[in-house]
Amino acid sequence: MKVDGKNVQKLSDANLDRSELRKAKLKEASENFEAIFLNLMLKSMIKISSDENNSIFGGDNFGGDVLDGIFYLELSRHIAKSGKFGIAELVYKQLEQKDLKVANEPKKVEVKYATNTRRPQNIEKRKFLTMYGESLIDRIKRFDDLIKKASAEFNVPEELVKAIIAVESSGNVFAVSSKGAKGLMQLIDSTAEFVGVKNVWHPAENIYGGVKYLRYLLDRFNGDIKLALAGYNAGPENVERYGGVPPFPETIEYIGKVMRYLKLFEQNKIQNADGER
Repeated sequence: MKVDGKNVQKLSDANLDRSELRKAKLKEASENFEAIFLNLMLKSMIKISSDENNSIFGGDNFGGDVLDGIFYLELSRHIAKSGKFGIAELVYKQLEQKDLKVANEPKKVEVKYATNTRRPQNIEKRKFLTMYGESLIDRIKRFDDLIKKASAEFNVPEELVKAIIAVESSGNVFAVSSKGAKGLMQLIDSTAEFVGVKNVWHPAENIYGGVKYLRYLLDRFNGDIKLALAGYNAGPENVERYGGVPPFPETIEYIGKVMRYLKLFEQNKIQNADGER
């Protein structure tokens, strides 16, 4: 078989172009993430530290609030591009590693089991821990004291709080959702204000506020954990409107995830207790 050197070179150049394009897209996505994060931080800092006359363009007068928002967004983008905080660089490295791992990862072979057989309990348990929890347990363990204190004050199971943190933020203090929910327990601004949280980025405040809100939902729905979780995800008004768990796919999936993590953390607690005997 004859190999054409020119064609080989063209293929090599094409692969190189695709690689550079992918890196450029990853860099842009990382900078956009940092810009969004910085924009939220700027708004939170200004809201906390300034009085009502803090607008640069005149507040509500003549569309000043809109111009303020544009100004802070552009400022955040400029800061992100400058690389002063280094958040974009960290995100880029993480994305690049994942991209490389996916490209080189061998395809997984699906193993099908006969319908009349059942896999041993310990195998299922190990798989569950590996897929959903070992590193996550360690990450959330850093906040054990804060969780224990808030849980005791509001009489909410520690494992339930850990399960919510696992689903909401995976133990990331600076997690931000597309809807503006922030921190370990993903508090939106109105909820943070409702439970008296001033700084959603502070782990102690975020956990305290999240557990306080969860206690409120449990009381509102007569201790029903699933309804409380539905209220945490979709809002208590929707739970009452539908007379139960709202038929939202996101909410139904959310409840299932939290309940699975709750089981995981309960199993982990039992294992730790057995190990200490």
